[in-house]
Amino acid sequence: MGAMVSPYIVDLGLLFESSFSKMLPLVVFGSVTFLAGLASLSLPETLGHPLPESFDDAVTLGRRNTRPSVKRPSVKRTEATFL
Repeated sequence: MGAMVSPYIVDLGLLFESSFSKMLPLVVFGSVTFLAGLASLSLPETLGHPLPESFDDAVTLGRRNTRPSVKRPSVKRTEATFL
């Protein structure tokens, strides 16, 4: 999506005729990057914790007071399982 939108953001500088027009694309790119960094702070910390191995483990990743995950026996899946 960023590759599709970025040429239009660069052209924002051409729409306005002021000293700010050259900085406008840089401000937009910088603010989007800053907001993405802030959004990443809401992700759960995984340092020192085992990473999830199943969907159920991933659902409980960021929650407190969770039981440690138990290794489940692997199930051999065939093409019929996914149909």
